[in-house]
Amino acid sequence: MLPGPQPPYRLPHRERIFAERDFPKLVAGLQRLHPPPSGWTGTVKASFLELFRDAYEDGRGFLRQRFEEGATGREIVRGHAYLTDRLLQQLWRLMPDYLEDARRAAPLCILAVGGYGRAELHPHSDIDLLILHDDTAVTAAAFAEPFLHFLWDMGLPVSHALRTPAECVSDAETDVTIRTTMLEARLLAGDRDLFDRFRRDFRKRGRGDPAAFIADKQEEQRQRHQRYGGPVYNLEPNVKESWGGLRDLHLLFWVARHLYDAATLRDLVKQGVLSAAELRSLSRAQEFLWRVRNGLHYLTERNENRLQFDHQRTLAARFGYRDTAATLAVEKFMKRYYRTLRQVVALTNIGLQTLQQTGPAPATRPAGPGMRYRGEYLEATDPLRFQTDPAHILTFFTNLQQLDQMPPLEAGTLRALWSGSRRVDSTVRSDERVQEGIIRLLSVPGRVAGVLRRMNTYGLLGRFIPEFGRIVGQTQHNLYHIYPVDEHTLRAMEMADYFYREDPSVLGESSLACRLARTIRHPEILYLGLLCHDIAKGQGGDHSLLGTRVARRMGRRLGLDPEDAETAAWLVQYHLYLSQTSQKRDIHDPEVIAEVAYRVRTQERLDLLFLLTEADMRATGPKVWNTWKAQLLTDLYFNVRQALRTGVPADTRARARRIRHRIIETLSAEGFGREEVRAHLKRTGQDYLLHYHPEELAQHTRILLNGSGPTIVEVAPHSRAGGTEILLYTPDRAGLFTLATGTLAGLGLNIMEAKVHTTRDHWALDTFIVLDQEDRPVADPRDRERIRGHLYTALTQPAHLPPAPSRQGYRERAQRHFHTPVRVQFYRGSTPEETVAEVIAPDAPGVLYRIARIFSEFGCQIHAAKVATFGERTEDTFELSHQGPPEDRDARRRALAEAIRREFEPETAPS
Repeated sequence: MLPGPQPPYRLPHRERIFAERDFPKLVAGLQRLHPPPSGWTGTVKASFLELFRDAYEDGRGFLRQRFEEGATGREIVRGHAYLTDRLLQQLWRLMPDYLEDARRAAPLCILAVGGYGRAELHPHSDIDLLILHDDTAVTAAAFAEPFLHFLWDMGLPVSHALRTPAECVSDAETDVTIRTTMLEARLLAGDRDLFDRFRRDFRKRGRGDPAAFIADKQEEQRQRHQRYGGPVYNLEPNVKESWGGLRDLHLLFWVARHLYDAATLRDLVKQGVLSAAELRSLSRAQEFLWRVRNGLHYLTERNENRLQFDHQRTLAARFGYRDTAATLAVEKFMKRYYRTLRQVVALTNIGLQTLQQTGPAPATRPAGPGMRYRGEYLEATDPLRFQTDPAHILTFFTNLQQLDQMPPLEAGTLRALWSGSRRVDSTVRSDERVQEGIIRLLSVPGRVAGVLRRMNTYGLLGRFIPEFGRIVGQTQHNLYHIYPVDEHTLRAMEMADYFYREDPSVLGESSLACRLARTIRHPEILYLGLLCHDIAKGQGGDHSLLGTRVARRMGRRLGLDPEDAETAAWLVQYHLYLSQTSQKRDIHDPEVIAEVAYRVRTQERLDLLFLLTEADMRATGPKVWNTWKAQLLTDLYFNVRQALRTGVPADTRARARRIRHRIIETLSAEGFGREEVRAHLKRTGQDYLLHYHPEELAQHTRILLNGSGPTIVEVAPHSRAGGTEILLYTPDRAGLFTLATGTLAGLGLNIMEAKVHTTRDHWALDTFIVLDQEDRPVADPRDRERIRGHLYTALTQPAHLPPAPSRQGYRERAQRHFHTPVRVQFYRGSTPEETVAEVIAPDAPGVLYRIARIFSEFGCQIHAAKVATFGERTEDTFELSHQGPPEDRDARRRALAEAIRREFEPETAPS
């Protein structure tokens, strides 16, 4: 049976929410003051409106007080539904007395639908009503309109529909959303016979085919997940609509309601859809999500379901989380939140699979050891063994990994896996089958991530590898790491799978990684390194060093060859090394190349570290990886590979001679005079030759030998990477670099790299790699010509320095929610006269120019600059020199650092 009109509101303090005994007396008193024959006049309405509005606000105020006292989510959502029910019912009884006989004689009833139909109302949720009538719409509206206007004047966020039972059935047959709301319809007040007729007609004709309904709702869910971030985690998730949110719980309820007339989740246990343990876990998850959504509504004073950064911080504090040395309170709160989402997905999947498999069991066919196909699903032949012998779970997944495709798992198998995971303890983890099984899972390149992701969804991976279990849902409260650590780790392993399979989605951009992956002799080393590279996040300290110990310990525990385990631990220790070196240092500098070659020592380690680095970067977030970073990493790889083959340290003079010879041969074949090219390269000097790729040097030479005039500006696609290269050639003078960076900042360009050279005859030869505001190369030739024109004018008609870019252009939300302390550090350069300065500052338009202007004011000459952006912050590296006595170096550095901090700190302080 569908539920009756009065849901059992088991609420504490019911009388404080709505004065069920006293309110009718107050209504009666007003009726005596304003007898019904006087009609529904403005004065009468105003009197009753004050009474109803006060009751509504008093009840809502008490519920808010209860929330702040720590009331359950259930109490709040049920309390708002109860309060709304009683006020609507009181108004429904009251108004007919004041309306004409003809209006109140029409058969009418009012139904709660949507979430309100389930007696679930969050503080600012919409109140969905269906007014049923069995007359003309005009007659029904004569009562419905004043009724609804009164509710709106009270401040209730009411949305409504006015239909006959026949219209309900007709609309439900054509619109799955309307059909869903009808499933949840609950009688509030009015003509019971009319409601019963609607209910009978809808059950006979309005529901439609169950299989079609399930398919429609699952497609709706798929689109919803895609719209709100897909089946992955999200920095600012939608508590209602995102993957694992309340809507996924609703989907399970809707399907059960369609098939069994289930009134609550508890009814799913009676029907065998969920076990009692599964219901308890799902109810805990629902309770937490209810509390979060209630908190959002109270915090924003509106129907807000997006868990934005500032809301996360505030709710974390309200829910009792506190910062510690290792982890922020907001990170603890979001870890609980993401773990709850995973629980919802796992349990609703079990429930939905069970519901979909009702009816005659399809035929089975063998699939592999310990498994078989049942229709489109895969099932374990002995699922109960997962509970009696949990180590067998690893055997099941290693066999599953061998299948060409991994079909959905049958409901009984899912339930047994979920239940069996609770029985995994240290004794099970020490079982040889478990240790061998994990290594086997990591040893099948191209098929690792899919199996591990399934294990993680059902809580298995963290049970068998407790170190991984600690990072499930672990977040980092910044804009760079947009996924929790477990999701990022699985995405990185998925990237490695793509490399091994030469997947079309990565083959074009990661051709080197795809080639290298095929040469790795022991893929389990790479996958273990990926599994552990962030496994110590959230523990405090350097996660690379802490993770190294975890990887070494795990390798021994799993029985990995000691040398292979040590290599995996080395990968974890240096997993950031190549990315940071490529983005923050000159990858063509012989000293940098020699340093990296010394660090990696062998070609095998270089290959493994390159694969891990690219997989890690590509899995960090959609805006982290681009073709410019890809080329930097690739060029560094080839430079280091060459150094390993020829020996380190490299002979810089011999390398410069080889480069010079290559350029002369290349350009003379194109018709340039050999002596002309040789003379030009002699002017530029050896240092210039050693800091560019030969292809770049050849292109520069073509431009300069073909150019005319004392100043040359060229803006063109970079010859090797996904960026736009700007070449400036002009008589050298003080402040030139600052002038150029200021002009580019004013044009809205992001400078990724800058190199500054002065020829032997005092001409500036500077290059900049820039991207547009979307981190893409400047593709339109007209835009490139516009940039060239602005730069040429700035260089040939210099006036004052460009103004700093407007601070209004900052990423305001990032600055407000993610405070980036400014840090300035100095290091010894490659010569006694040079200094390397590293500046960590908020990501902002023109950040390079603003820093360069300060260096210029202090009399520093910039020789090179690189910009690396990590979410809300930038890490800029400068090679500097300064003409002045060495004894004032420390004081000058302190003054420089203070000036840079003053430039940025005031606007980064949290509000």
